[in-house]
Amino acid sequence: MSIKKLHYGAHNDELTGLYNRRYLNDRLNETISRLKRTHSSLSLILIDIDNFKKVNDSQGHLTGDKVLQKLGDIFKENTRCIDIAARWGGEEFAIVLPETDFDSAKLVAERLREIVENYDFGFQVTISLGIVSTSDEVTLDEILKQADEALYAAKEKKNTVAVYCRNIKQSIYVMTSYS
Repeated sequence: MSIKKLHYGAHNDELTGLYNRRYLNDRLNETISRLKRTHSSLSLILIDIDNFKKVNDSQGHLTGDKVLQKLGDIFKENTRCIDIAARWGGEEFAIVLPETDFDSAKLVAERLREIVENYDFGFQVTISLGIVSTSDEVTLDEILKQADEALYAAKEKKNTVAVYCRNIKQSIYVMTSYS
């Protein structure tokens, strides 16, 4: 096996071709360190496929795998080269958006939500997205916890984007401006 294949296997998810969780954590830590030096902004989006167990149960695991692969393609095709899209685990994904403020992250998340909702999988697939944006010093654990809290709020409504607002008493804002 070549070094290139070993490197790819160590950093990428085999099914989707996206980066894996370990690689994302390493890059997110680097981005957080850079944030402290440059005082720029950083956003993180966590994504969950709504009712994915039902897809596997009704359509089969091969179809479920095809959904995961297509979502990987959608996330790769609709993020910048400096962004880091990864399979977080199971039916969850994460996207690190360096140098991206709150408003821009909301636009990215809403665009991804709409693309997935309108894509013809042969059956309806939707995603819920949780966002956190910061320009403050933050730890890896803090930013992951905040994004996870936002994702949890979005998952309660399904097909929704929720934002963790650090400056408004650590509240969650759920965007519900779509059908």
